[in-house]
Amino acid sequence: SYENCVRCIRAGAIDYLPKVIAEGNAVERLLASCRRVLFPEFRENERTAWVRAHAAQLRSRFAGKFVGLIAESVGRKAELKEEPLDGYMLLDAVSKREIGERMVQNPILRWEKPYIVDLTSP
Repeated sequence: SYENCVRCIRAGAIDYLPKVIAEGNAVERLLASCRRVLFPEFRENERTAWVRAHAAQLRSRFAGKFVGLIAESVGRKAELKEEPLDGYMLLDAVSKREIGERMVQNPILRWEKPYIVDLTSP
């Protein structure tokens, strides 16, 4: 229930997984949530390596901007118009705040945490 969710979050829960089968495989969701909590550095390292591998391409396309990396699967659900690049959709903006505002306006992206790349300095 909603009340139970609120009670858990207030008690310090990091995530809440409802028992809803319609939303996909509950076991996969549980494992993904556990990985996010137990190994947060893995995602950061994976994204950092991706940025390093695509640095020249990012600089040529988005010099002087901030770029938010959104997983391609999430971007497709959110119906983003951007073309994916090796597993990510890229949201570019002149500020981090603008990326956040764009994400909040989309109900699918509202709770996502993008990895933001700063391409404003040479």
